[in-house]
Amino acid sequence: MLRSVTGVRRKESFFGIPAVPGAFRAIARLVQRFGAENIYLVSACSQMTEKKVRMWLIDRGFYRATDVLQDHAIFCRTFEAKAKIAQSLRLTHFVDDRPDVLYYMRNVVPVRILFRPEEEALARWGGISDGVFQESTWRGVLNCVSSAEK
Repeated sequence: MLRSVTGVRRKESFFGIPAVPGAFRAIARLVQRFGAENIYLVSACSQMTEKKVRMWLIDRGFYRATDVLQDHAIFCRTFEAKAKIAQSLRLTHFVDDRPDVLYYMRNVVPVRILFRPEEEALARWGGISDGVFQESTWRGVLNCVSSAEK
């Protein structure tokens, strides 16, 4: 959901990082479709980054714009832990920018969407796992979710 910004130094303001275009609108549509009780933001990061992301979400009006429940932002410390969280929540769809995260979810989440992955991550992981959709826009994610339900 946060746009990766090349050239931004760590000490520069975290709040200067923009959202990926269309992210809030698309997530709001997913909330309308599946209900706020079924939408989660699951992120793996350090405690320091978690604090910054939580502040960024509030600062940008994410919860107000999307109707995602604030207590549905769940943070963990490892990428493998995301799969355990997805399993415990019985998630049916998962969007992530890391191919390894979606690989860990191969037997857990039926609809896995790889969103705007970094080329080096794809190369390092050896491409896209079977059964994973790849999308580059939030509109594409919405289309993918719609087609997966048919």
